[in-house]
Amino acid sequence: MEFRLTYQGLLLSDGASGSRTVRKHEIRRHFHHQLKEYWGIHPFLRLLTINDRSGRKAEKSENTLINVLASRYTRSNGYRFLPLVRAELSVLCSLEILYLRPQQPGSLISGPQGDIDNRLKTLFDALAAPGEGKQVPESPPQEGEDPFYCLLEDDRLVTHVSVQTDYLLMPTLQQPDINDSRIVITVRLKPFTMTMGMLGNSGFA
Repeated sequence: MEFRLTYQGLLLSDGASGSRTVRKHEIRRHFHHQLKEYWGIHPFLRLLTINDRSGRKAEKSENTLINVLASRYTRSNGYRFLPLVRAELSVLCSLEILYLRPQQPGSLISGPQGDIDNRLKTLFDALAAPGEGKQVPESPPQEGEDPFYCLLEDDRLVTHVSVQTDYLLMPTLQQPDINDSRIVITVRLKPFTMTMGMLGNSGFA
């Protein structure tokens, strides 16, 4: 399985001032819309939205497998997260990141705007479902956010990361900002060990 996620806007260091929970959830919301679309068009994932545990068509939407999965990740304020990459699947998750910013390529470790590691920490947190009491926004889900789609059950499930930086030639914001960014993430998933849930599922092949 291979697909791409994109983000454009501010990407601040994990240690920057301000509300980190709100900032990360704004980025998480960008990925939610894209992942929701992907679940709707992928042949196997789409079956989870209409079938129950036995594989039969569910008569009621609350009986679908997608809702069964989301109920496992219920958080405060009505959030039910739906991660694609979960520990139970034994899936290798590789991320290839193209990071465009208004700065010369390089400065991966340190630079005038802070090191890349702390910015990637913000990005990884936004790709994962937050734990209860950790980075869960105070405001309730918006319309179309139940379930709330995310890539990872936990960012520790990422097994490989590569990052390439380059200059952002077209700003994404009206006002120039050194934290402006355009990011393209290539997600590659493949099984680490074959499980019964993967048999017949070509999506992870």
